[in-house]
Amino acid sequence: YIAGQTLEMLDHNITHEYHCELILGSLDQIRDRVKSNTAPPSLPSWKFDHDRQGWRFNNASDTGWPLKDVWHVLLEKDDPQLFSPHVFFDAGEAPVLTIRAAFKTRHQNGTVFWRRLENGRSVEGGALNFPIQGDGVMRDHIVRLSDSKNYHGKILEFRIDPVPSGADGDWVKVESV
Repeated sequence: YIAGQTLEMLDHNITHEYHCELILGSLDQIRDRVKSNTAPPSLPSWKFDHDRQGWRFNNASDTGWPLKDVWHVLLEKDDPQLFSPHVFFDAGEAPVLTIRAAFKTRHQNGTVFWRRLENGRSVEGGALNFPIQGDGVMRDHIVRLSDSKNYHGKILEFRIDPVPSGADGDWVKVESV
């Protein structure tokens, strides 16, 4: 049995679609069907032009669904966090993370965290700070993940802390990751 393992944010006015396929047959027939129906692996890439792309937040809020060209997240609580959906790729294939975003805050740094697979378990991978400018201008923020000795193996999830602690009027508008 394979099922989606992601947490979803469901707004009062959202339309949520889910696809399910039941496969009957021998184990070999089931495996063949799944292999033939699986896209080749690719590196994760998210563009927030009309939805959250499976991302969710903690200690934050957003302007709701549907999104309009960006994911507008309000950072007015302590320790706001943005979580990616589950991913699975080799760290060596993605040495850099690009966050296209505009920040309105007094803070000067955000932080990227990641989880990785180790001995069959999900473990904390590491973290890197990246500079931000809180003037509300859209920019590419380049995080050189490969600069961390802890960025290796299979990557399972990202977490972005746009600011260490929020304040009234703080926000981030994320166009893509």
